[in-house]
Amino acid sequence: MEARRVGFDHLAIALVAAGLAAPLVFVAGIAIGLTVAAAVVAGVIAGVALAIGLVRWLPAAADGALRGPAARILFCIVGLLAVARTAGLAIFMADTARPEQSVVWFDPLYIGNSCFSAY
Repeated sequence: MEARRVGFDHLAIALVAAGLAAPLVFVAGIAIGLTVAAAVVAGVIAGVALAIGLVRWLPAAADGALRGPAARILFCIVGLLAVARTAGLAIFMADTARPEQSVVWFDPLYIGNSCFSAY
């Protein structure tokens, strides 16, 4: 099997998707009773596996999907912000004693009544 060259767009899309999935696997691990360390390991393994899988299976057309340097920079910034907020929400979902990680951390009503993080 011949290896193909993977472009920046291809890799960026795979890494952002994997970065969004890893915190969700972490929360699922906590929900089924894993320790925090085991849930972190499960999230990391799932994220790495997803990134590898997506790099291999995303169509070649994914390269060039982000047209121009401005689109690439914007995608990376928004992707990193989305991953950071998803990870923060995952921390709050795993440990409600950390309200600063809530989606709406500045409003006490939403810290205790956030349907988004409850489900």
